Amino acid sequence: MNDRYNVGDLVRFKPKKIAGFRPIDWGSMENSLIVVSRVLPGNSRCFYGFVCPTGDEHLWNYDNVELVSSVSDNHEKKIATNNDH
Repeated sequence: MNDRYNVGDLVRFKPKKIAGFRPIDWGSMENSLIVVSRVLPGNSRCFYGFVCPTGDEHLWNYDNVELVSSVSDNHEKKIATNNDH
């Protein structure tokens, strides 16, 4: 089972020189952020995500993206902040 990303995580495309060949010219999507919308249990290669700001949902390959912000990291920070009060 793949646990690389969680629903709500924010990812972006890796630079082409790191990600390697892409079969499609992504054009303006090259610098877009993607919000993980669905993970596929048992699939270690793909996930679904919404492109910001269009909201279009696509199937993405883990090899072509990198994590920008994790929902679990932000949730833990919020809990720690709330416990300090």
